[in-house]
Parts: sequence; structure tokens; C-alpha cells
Amino acid sequence: MILVALGANLPRAAETPAQTIDAAIAALDRGATRVRARSRLYESPPWPQPSDQPWYVNAVVRLETALDPE
Repeated sequence: MILVALGANLPRAAETPAQTIDAAIAALDRGATRVRARSRLYESPPWPQPSDQPWYVNAVVRLETALDPE
């Protein structure tokens, strides 16, 4: 079991940070890794406060793979 934390506060792979997280999860669910569970999306403020940066969208995914840790 592998747990991966994801976070984005700027749109990179899509129009919104949430869509960027969804695109990252889809990319992790290819090839030798499979997404077995995902959390809901959480929002958190940037740090340190106050900040002019947008809030973060965060998630955690649980992966399975047959690959060696290296």
C-alpha cells in the first residue's frame, strides 16, 4: 500500500486546482500503479498567513503496485 498526498493551488493541467488534482489521480491510475481509494477534496489556506496566494485543494490517494520500492 502506498499513500500519496496531493495538493494544488494553481490550475496547471486543467482550469481549476481541483481538476489538476483529478488529472494527477488519473495519471497515477495507469501502468504499474492502480488507485484503490481516494479522499474527498479538502481546502486549506496557504502558509504563512496572511498570503495573497489562493487556497490549496488537497487529497490523498491509496495506490497498489507490484513495483519494487526502488
